[in-house]
Amino acid sequence: MAFRDRIVKFFKRDNNEQITNKGKGHSLDDPSGNPVDVSVSNARVNGVRAALTLDQELMMRYADYEHMDDYPELTSSLDIISDDTTITDTLRNRTIWAESKDKILRDILDDCLHRRLRIEEDIWLYVRTLCKYGNLFSELIITEAGVVGMNALPVPTMRRLVDEKGNLIGFIQDLNGRFNIDKITYNDKTRMIKDLEEKGMIFFEPWEIVHWRLRSKYVRSLYGISTMDPARWVWKRLAMLEDTALLYKLTRSPGRYAFYVDTGDLPPSEARALIRDTRRSYKKKTFVNASGELEFRNNNLSPEDDMWIPTRGKDTTRVEVLSGPDWNVIEDIEYFRDKMFTALKIPRSYYGGDAEADNGLAQKDVRFARMCLRVQREFRNGIRQVLRTHLAAINIDPDTVEWNTRMTAPSSIFELQQIEVMNAQAGLIETLAEYFPKEWLLQRIFNLSKDDATMVVRSKTSENESDAFEAARVAAVIQDKYPEVDPGQLGMGGGDEGAPANESVNEALGNNIKELLKETRKTNSRMLKKVEGVGPAVKKVVKRELANKDTGEKRRREE
Repeated sequence: MAFRDRIVKFFKRDNNEQITNKGKGHSLDDPSGNPVDVSVSNARVNGVRAALTLDQELMMRYADYEHMDDYPELTSSLDIISDDTTITDTLRNRTIWAESKDKILRDILDDCLHRRLRIEEDIWLYVRTLCKYGNLFSELIITEAGVVGMNALPVPTMRRLVDEKGNLIGFIQDLNGRFNIDKITYNDKTRMIKDLEEKGMIFFEPWEIVHWRLRSKYVRSLYGISTMDPARWVWKRLAMLEDTALLYKLTRSPGRYAFYVDTGDLPPSEARALIRDTRRSYKKKTFVNASGELEFRNNNLSPEDDMWIPTRGKDTTRVEVLSGPDWNVIEDIEYFRDKMFTALKIPRSYYGGDAEADNGLAQKDVRFARMCLRVQREFRNGIRQVLRTHLAAINIDPDTVEWNTRMTAPSSIFELQQIEVMNAQAGLIETLAEYFPKEWLLQRIFNLSKDDATMVVRSKTSENESDAFEAARVAAVIQDKYPEVDPGQLGMGGGDEGAPANESVNEALGNNIKELLKETRKTNSRMLKKVEGVGPAVKKVVKRELANKDTGEKRRREE
């Protein structure tokens, strides 16, 4: 097919793909992508140590992520990150969009994103899956018309296939999760695909799969890590501590009974027999009475939890309640919970916790916003790969046109901080303008290039000249139509004192007079009150115009 040839030809010479593949020196012996084998075999450990061990093998990480998604705070963190990452832009009514100076190209990209892929319907689920596993795989459905759809694939069933030098060969899918690829030969691609199919695996070309991944803490990692991964160590201990506290409360905390039975002068053997008989008589019994109803008799407590003690002499038969020791574990749980919130980088107030100071919350909000920006950047990279494949399929070279993708900033606090920095920079330029040229200040403070700084200064000079010319023209028109108005009030100099007009006069003349003359439904006194700060000559003009309008309206009513 022609579109397949175009895509294959493009990917062979794609500079971005070549640069990305360079420096990846992993073999397939380490599917986790870690530079060293830090996995711990569960066969070598047992008990508590096995439960608290962090296994770095990829499938074991996926298993932990599945369990962590059932933990309330952790599953809420995924929802919070996904919500803040996929905020809809109020002006465009979209979460992600394409930008380009070429309107035709922009329409092509938006058509692919929003009409064909319907990205707005699935973007939240895509981002949540990416945050949960650290990886996301989607198969592109491509025809002669370009990319017409995406098919999300189960993350645990997908692997990257690379050669000895770390170059990407393709992707494989194994629904059984075994990935037995030790004896695969990569030199002959046809034979490799046949061997994979014989082992029940499916091979995909590099351009058929889009792999989103949140880069891990290892530079050469083939796969990403979840946003919950920093909290794995804490989560294992916190979950175990909570389970232990619950079991302790259920087994040790409830009160038990101590039965003191007076055995009198009975020999020890007979005293023990009396204790056994008494104990059996108090054991919980169930039977069906004459009316056919199920009844419970005697003590409903388990006899294993009670204590039976024989007594002699003055001690009489009695029953005492024994309360279990109280284990205060709340402080320990709160300690690990705080560590988990720190690892998740999400403010506690998002979970409905204790109120925090505004300044502290703002700083944590920026920290959280930066994490959302990192997720957005990785998601946009995957969408760019989709759009590059789409352009290549319809015979448009993505490298010869200028375009980009955008998403809504996740935090207003983050934007406000940037605005404050720009305001400070603008104030610094205004302060130093007396000592340095404007072009030099724009280059040093706003980091503009020399050409951009020159263009800004020229544009601003031209704008000021245009505004001055328009103001002089308007003043000349008003002076020509109303000669009784003092030229000094028009800001043209002259007048009795030869001083320029004050701000209130200029504002009234420039903005209010025309509107006042057009308003015919308001009373004369209300209009004149609006121009109270204007000179008597201007008031006279306004009165005359209002009188003419009133006379005209009166004549029309009479007719």
